[in-house]
Amino acid sequence: VGLKPNRGRTSFAPTHGDKWGGFTHSGIVSRSIRDTAYMYDNIFGFEVGDPYGVHYEKGNLIKALEKKDKLKIGYNLDTRIPVEISQEARDAVLFNAKLCEDLGHEVEEASLNYDGLLLSRAFVIIICGHVTQMFNELKEIVGRKYKKNEVENATRMFDYLGKIFSASDYTWARYITQKIGRSVMEQTNKYDVMIMPIISQPPANISDIRPKKSAELMNEIIMTLHLGGLFNIKSFRETILNGLAPQSLWYAPDAMVQNAT
Repeated sequence: VGLKPNRGRTSFAPTHGDKWGGFTHSGIVSRSIRDTAYMYDNIFGFEVGDPYGVHYEKGNLIKALEKKDKLKIGYNLDTRIPVEISQEARDAVLFNAKLCEDLGHEVEEASLNYDGLLLSRAFVIIICGHVTQMFNELKEIVGRKYKKNEVENATRMFDYLGKIFSASDYTWARYITQKIGRSVMEQTNKYDVMIMPIISQPPANISDIRPKKSAELMNEIIMTLHLGGLFNIKSFRETILNGLAPQSLWYAPDAMVQNAT
């Protein structure tokens, strides 16, 4: 079971305030929801100096395990990125929706309306900035810059673009992700739970979820020919990032909106 806590629930102290602008959080993978509840009951909380935190009353998750309340549950079968959701992924959502309904919960289909490509462009800019910062930190630790053969193509591309995008690009991206995140939360606020196809395909084998070869080739061309400056041209940036989104996010297109909410 992998239940991701939202921002402010766990602390990155003492090394960081947050990571990836609040997109990523520390959590666990366990064998059951009960195991997860007991672990989070012990690690939820914030430390002095954290930029933000959510108050947690110890024991609340344990008490929630015993509740038998009827929940209102929404499910969604689509993604706002131009990626095909496999029948297996759709069936998994429907199976779990039916299971919840059989357990006595109120279940209905819920559509989400947001600009997936706009969110993906903003998402990439934020990730690029934080990947560059990650490598800056690693350089201080190991005393040198990474070698090309030590880092995957897509990660090197994120680092490369992290040095190209400006501060105003980053603040724009933060604005967009927060705006879309708020909109999605407002659309789903009436539900206690949302069931979505976070992965678009059946569970992958090792190496199966690498970016498409065409995306890796484009990355190498841009980095080798030092074409990063073209990303300062809005029309070029939007065209390239819109094209890369389905190739880079094809396996987990909705993980992005989960990070933004």
